[in-house]
Order: sequence, then structure tokens, then C-alpha cells
Amino acid sequence: MMQLATFKIDWDVLQRLREEHLKLIGQVSRRRPVDRGWIYDLDASFHEIIATFSGNAFLIQAIQKQNRLRRLIEYGGYTRLERVKTWAKEHLAILDALQREQFERTAECMRCHLTNAMHATQGLQP
Repeated sequence: MMQLATFKIDWDVLQRLREEHLKLIGQVSRRRPVDRGWIYDLDASFHEIIATFSGNAFLIQAIQKQNRLRRLIEYGGYTRLERVKTWAKEHLAILDALQREQFERTAECMRCHLTNAMHATQGLQP
């Protein structure tokens, strides 16, 4: 999707995503309580925003539908704060590649992140 001609980054949104992820990592690292609803919203919005950058309405709708389907599954996983911290760092790697406009690297990081998420959801170690 990052290689699509319609892919356009909103730099302000990208920066806000980065700040929210850093905040989450900080809270988890300091063992502060983290609201699972906020974690889910950040995770879901990350994927929706990246899809929005594509400019592809069908892709955006697919991600939104997927986010609705995974809401219940994901809430349970948010008690595993080390996994939350790991995926937040994976999101940051994706954001870093986007910021440098390294779209092949961005796609590679996204594939790795989604594979790790699949393994974690299945109870496997990524």
C-alpha cells in the first residue's frame, strides 16, 4: 500500500502518532496503569491512519472492519504489557521508515509487525 501512487503522508498526524506511542511505551516501562480502551484506540487508529494515507477507500474500509472484529480479541492481549510495548516499538519502526519516506522498509516493518501480531494472537512467541 505504501507503494501506491495515491499514498500521501499527513506529517502532523504522523508526529501525533509518534508522540502517543512514546507516551504508551513510557507508561508501560514505568509500570503505570494503562487503560485498555486507550491502548486499543491507539493500536486501531495507527492501522487506520496508515490505510488513510493510501487514499484507497476500499483499503480503509477493510482496516476499519478488521479493527471492529479484533476489538474483543485484542482487549485480552492488552494485559500482556510487554507485548504491548513490543508492538508499540514495531509501530514506531514503521513510523520512522515513513518519516524517512523509505516505503519498502515501511512495508517490510509492517509485514513483520503483522506476522508478530498473528503469532501473539495464536499464543505463539514472535
